[in-house]
Amino acid sequence: MPDSVARGTDYCNYFFTMYFFVEMITKVTGLGPHLYVSDNFNIFDALVTIAGVVEMALALAPNVESSSAMSVFRAFRLLRIFRLARSWKSLNRIINVLLVSLLSVSWLTVLLFLFIFIGGLLGMTVRPIPADYSLTHDVTASFSAVLWLQAGLLHCPWSDPALPAWLDV
Repeated sequence: MPDSVARGTDYCNYFFTMYFFVEMITKVTGLGPHLYVSDNFNIFDALVTIAGVVEMALALAPNVESSSAMSVFRAFRLLRIFRLARSWKSLNRIINVLLVSLLSVSWLTVLLFLFIFIGGLLGMTVRPIPADYSLTHDVTASFSAVLWLQAGLLHCPWSDPALPAWLDV
């Protein structure tokens, strides 16, 4: 990554960390500590924000190496979207429809891999490994193992330039 992009990313990180810190302080002041802690999303938001402030302080401190373990907390910032989805009704409906459709797609994926597995077993039956097959042959170009046959069946349909090698068993 170029230095200018890294610097810009760091500046954005500092800005948003401070923005969320000010937001957290404002909410604690406005709601009061007891009411603020009563919502689980506020607790999660406070933990992520405090981790971001600690990470920023470690990054700005001289002679201190910031560990990559602290930067893992950056990934938790994405979970703040679920807080938005909870309050935004149309986004909540879209997420629910996506989750229901993922269930349908998952069953179609299982069915697809079942067909690929059956096709692979058929390939192992029609083109068995010859008795003089040596280990010098490319194992991916044969129906020698169930994993490789499924990889081959997924790979072959897309105009592979090495298609003659696949058929040269």
